[in-house]
Amino acid sequence: MLTAYEISKRPKDKKDERAWAQHDLLLIRLLDLNCFFGDKTVSKVKAQLCRDFVDWSTGTPNENNRQAGIKPRQGKVSDQTARRRLEDLRAAVNAYHAEHT
Repeated sequence: MLTAYEISKRPKDKKDERAWAQHDLLLIRLLDLNCFFGDKTVSKVKAQLCRDFVDWSTGTPNENNRQAGIKPRQGKVSDQTARRRLEDLRAAVNAYHAEHT
């Protein structure tokens, strides 16, 4: 789902440097989402799992993550950054749902 979203967001103009710079930032956010959600199906994405993602992203200890065997994140980000990444996840889920229902 994340890969399909990334492909759909690729700039059409190969020479548009600004668009490609924005796409590079999207790639960074999607890679982070993939580290946490990559092995899960869309049906597993629930509010609690998103809260677990925020805790994982910010380095906050979380019993759910520990029990699930989710390794701690290599670098911490702010909760605002984590929530921005969840906005990308929401957009990817909505795009996938619109295309594959």
